[in-house]
Order: sequence, then structure tokens, then C-alpha cells
Amino acid sequence: MPRTPRRPSLRRLVVAATLAVLLTVLGVLLLRADDAPPFRPSGASLRLVPDDALITVQVVADQTRAPVDDALRRLDDLPGGTALLGRLRAQLVPEGCPPITVRTRDVTVALLRTRAGGPAAPLVLLGRGGTRTDAGPVRRCGGRTSQRLGRFVAVGPAALVRRARRLLGAPRARGSLAADPLQRRMVSGLPDDRLITAWMTPDGVRRVLATRGDGAAALAAALDRPDLGGVALGIVPTGDGARVVARLDTTSGAGRAFAADTPVAAPASAVGTLLTTDPLATASRVLDVIAATRGETPKDLAALLSAVVDRIDVAIGGAVRRDVVGALRVPSEVVLTPGPAPTGGVATGTAARGLAVTVVVPVTDGRRAAAALARLRPRLARALGDRRFTVRRVAGRRSWSLRLPGGGGAGYLVDGDRIVVYTSRAAAEAVLGPGPRLTDRVDWDRGGGESRNRPMSIGFLDFSQLVRVAAPPAGSARAADRALLDGLRRVTSARMRSRTEGREATFDVDLRIP
Repeated sequence: MPRTPRRPSLRRLVVAATLAVLLTVLGVLLLRADDAPPFRPSGASLRLVPDDALITVQVVADQTRAPVDDALRRLDDLPGGTALLGRLRAQLVPEGCPPITVRTRDVTVALLRTRAGGPAAPLVLLGRGGTRTDAGPVRRCGGRTSQRLGRFVAVGPAALVRRARRLLGAPRARGSLAADPLQRRMVSGLPDDRLITAWMTPDGVRRVLATRGDGAAALAAALDRPDLGGVALGIVPTGDGARVVARLDTTSGAGRAFAADTPVAAPASAVGTLLTTDPLATASRVLDVIAATRGETPKDLAALLSAVVDRIDVAIGGAVRRDVVGALRVPSEVVLTPGPAPTGGVATGTAARGLAVTVVVPVTDGRRAAAALARLRPRLARALGDRRFTVRRVAGRRSWSLRLPGGGGAGYLVDGDRIVVYTSRAAAEAVLGPGPRLTDRVDWDRGGGESRNRPMSIGFLDFSQLVRVAAPPAGSARAADRALLDGLRRVTSARMRSRTEGREATFDVDLRIP
């Protein structure tokens, strides 16, 4: 007797959708701009996606065009790529079921809940061309349901395929993601020549992305904000790699712009640096990303410290808000360096493991800021559990440090008209010490001649060093994270820039892939 096909679990179906996103991102990393790019997704498939989708990804995957076919072939040859593709194919087409033979250039994967409060599962829409607007017969096999809906084939759990069927021919696409005004506004601002388009709701970022492996959790920590309305993301091939453009609906991030050619404090040993108008939020987000890569839950340090400091500041007459927060000059700088070596200095080479964060915050009057922080210190120590500040010398300056309730430690010092906050004494000494800067070592084009040269933040990451020092130990990473690391090892550097207008924050990340 023929073997009964296995019914894929909802968890495995969600894994399949996550793998689809991962594979398409890695595929774009392998595309070069000198190949003729395929057409970007038309957006017509969104008329069949319910408007409560948590995450939706549209991919140009026209296998009849040489660039895409070649990229998929090379992806299959990646370390770990064969296993990932095999797992994806097995979940989309269960064992014993006939294959789906549609050759398409428009693939959409939408994650939706199959019932209120239930787990998420993928609805896959494969564009097949033509002009038909009717629905074809329903086909079921191995727990998978498929049906032609107009010029698309819908594949997924029966409940999701039925929901897509009800949207077919709906007046003005009512009830679909195509009619969602926020999604339309945010996606319309993405580059026209993108190969991948993604839309993520706040729940999609927090409840799906943040739980799908450490790499996805790190991305969720970078994107999330308390007032997040949604995220639109596009990926475009460039001459030396790929550009990732993210547009966020949020009120966070407004501030004063600054010149992109501002000198940096990051030493040549740094993994990367971020110039920003909001040092607390940026540093908190960096720490959350580092925590996510370790499999730890992000703590939103900015919200925690802001609440504690605000309460204390009222009791000391508002000195911190007046002489520190209200006296900030832009930009501040968040510097990433390898973690400390056992000998006490910044680790280098194969000994480098983990990341240290140093934040350099310029103020208008260092003496007034130091006095305000001195009044804050004893009350802050009591608020954090009756802890004591340790006084020591760092780079010849007097500094104060303490252990934090959640583990780890932090310290600060005042250097002239700069406040320096650090998680590693060795890293702070490297930032404050003499010697070459990061910009002396790396080729960082900060776009000095561009008309939009007034960013809200700008940064550079040395990916080759970042992956080496921040990657989990061999054998401990999940399969999806191992494949993501395989792809990231092809990236040598990343340039970042953000700007804010009204409720929209736009982030451009240029990945260099030799």
C-alpha cells in the first residue's frame, strides 16, 4: 500500500515561511546589478492576502530569466543552502503529493493566524500569468490545499485558502492588504527597482520575527519601537552588492540632522560605529540586538533607565533633564568594539569574542553635566537595588561603574564636554586613546556630495569582523541561523543611513558583497 503522506504541523509550516524569507534574502545577496534585473512584484497578489496578515513577503522569482535561475542555483550550492531548500520544498509539497509546476516571477508568502489567538501559518501565492479572474477546483493532498484564484495559485492550510478565495473579485479589494492605506503608503516609498518587498505589522515583528531564531530576533530588536505602526522593506541589487531600504511608521527618531562627514571617535579596532541624534534609544537598540543574537530576551534598556532617571530627576530639581538631556549636542556616537581580552585590552584576531558598546555624548557644558550626574549617582544606585558605584581611572579620567541588575556592568566618565558611557573599560580606553580611527582603516563612503546629506543617523559595520566576534559557537546555532551566517560571511561591510519625516523613518543599508 502506498504510504500515507505526513500532515505538516503548523509549526513546520511557519518554519517553511521563515525559510522562504531567508532564502530570498540570500538569493538577492547573490544577484549582481550587472545582471538584467527581473520586474519587481506587481502587488496584484496582495488583493488575495487578508489585511490582518502578520508578515507578507513578495519575491521576484521568474525562473525563466537567467539572473534569477542562476541565483537560485548558486543559493543551492551555498553551505547549508541545499538543506534549507530541501526543507522548504518538502513543506510546500508534502511527500507523496504531485509537485506544483508553475514557473512564476511573482511569489508571495503571507503569514496569518488560522484562528483568533492561534499560531501563524503561511499562505503562498504563485503568479501564473494570464487574464483569468475565476476560481479553479480545490485540490488537497497531505494536509496541503491548493486552488487557482484568478492568475494566482494559492497554497496553504484550507482555512487560509478559503479566506483568499473570498477576497477574489472583492470591490476595491476590500478586506485585503492591497486596500490597507498604511501598507500602501509605506510601500510606495520603496525603490521602484526592488526585487523583494516585505510588509510587517507590529505583531509580526514582535510575535513572529522575534521568535524565529536568533538572527530573526536580532532583526526584530533593530526594527521594533513602542509606537511602531508597521515596517515596509525593499531589497535592491547594486553595483557591489545589495541595498536594503526599510521604512517605519513611528513617531520615534525625530531630532536634529547633522553633517555626514562629522569626525568619528571609533578606533581602528572597532567593529563599527553609529552617529546618531538619539544616543539612549540607539544604544538600547544595539544592546537589544546583541542580546537577541545570544538568545536572550531584549530588555529595552532605554525605557527602563528613562523611567528610573525621570523619577529621580524630579527629586533633584530636574538637573539631569536640564544639564544633560537638554544640553546634548549632535551627533552622539555609539561605538562597537570586540569584547575585552583576558589581559584587559580589546581582544583581536581569533581571540575576539563578543561585543562591547561605548557611547560618546557631547554636551554644551561638561561641568554642569558632571554635577547633575553626581547628584543622580547615589539615588540611581539605590533604585537599582542598593548597589555601589566603583571609582576607577579610565584613560586617565575618573570614572564610575556598577553592576546592573540583569547582569553585566556599565560605567561613565566626563571627558571635557563629552559624557562617555561604556560596557567595557578596555573599549572606553580604546575610544579615548590616541591612534588611528576607524575611518583611517576602512573605505566608508558617507555620501558627502549627496543632497540628502543631513541624516538623523549614519553608521558603518565591518561585517567580516562582526560575524567573527558575534557569531555563536560552532554547533550551537540553529539551522536557520547557520544558513544566515553562511550568507552574511559573504558580506564584507554595511553602510547605514536614516532620515525622518513626519511619522516616517527611512533606513538605507548598503551591503558590500565582493
